[in-house]
Amino acid sequence: GWEYDSAAQSPGISVNFDGEEFNIDYSIDYVYYFDADQDGSFAENEIVEAPTNKSSAGSYKVVAKVAADESGNWIESAAKEATFTISRKKISTPEVDYSAGAGTVGGTQGYTYADGKTIFVVIQSDELGSVKVEGTQSLEPYFTFSPNNSGENAGGYTLSVTPTANYAWEDGTFEAKDIGWNIVARVIELPTFDGGTEKESGYSRGEQSAEIVTYDEKAMSVAVSADNSANESGRFDQGTGTVYATHADVYTVTVTLNNPEGITNYTWAE
Repeated sequence: GWEYDSAAQSPGISVNFDGEEFNIDYSIDYVYYFDADQDGSFAENEIVEAPTNKSSAGSYKVVAKVAADESGNWIESAAKEATFTISRKKISTPEVDYSAGAGTVGGTQGYTYADGKTIFVVIQSDELGSVKVEGTQSLEPYFTFSPNNSGENAGGYTLSVTPTANYAWEDGTFEAKDIGWNIVARVIELPTFDGGTEKESGYSRGEQSAEIVTYDEKAMSVAVSADNSANESGRFDQGTGTVYATHADVYTVTVTLNNPEGITNYTWAE
């Protein structure tokens, strides 16, 4: 036999007459069977064309019979059979490719959270190179994969990859392998006004303002309160990241990261 996608071999029969070998391939009839269920049955309905380098991996049987020639040098022989195997081609185990859109948070490497956009894992293998796993055909003809090829929230994910019928891992096995991958939180700069975390303005009978220069609308929620509860607490403009207040007072601006419960999609810079 041979390995899938390598040079195919052809059977042959030779005879010896008075010590001399004669090759009589041209007068042999071959019938090939492929054991589709790989159970050793070689059923009559499993007759196939002569296998090539692209024929399915698995067990085959060839039945050969020498036909009588017109000159009468030899007569029709009894059928002879042999089995052979086309083995699965060895392929490398894919690894996660973090070369694009990746970061490291708390010692964990992963793709950086993309504000709710879907992130597809990218894997690297010797056969495919680097490929984004985003469609059922993306890993053909070498692998099939299970769900968890994409995610939206920060966290750990597992992609299960299985060789297709003609391929096996380098150790000869062909069961599914789990590949872990991560989406990590997007790091957010600490909120500051122009000049620092505090800003002082003199009372001018009009509305005063202070811009949060590091404001990130997707990542932050902002609340404003006044020390003197009798005064209006002030207001915040989400479009410009600006705090407004009118009365003479001390105002506290509280900035909270927009993380769902139990999920850290955003984290403060250290």
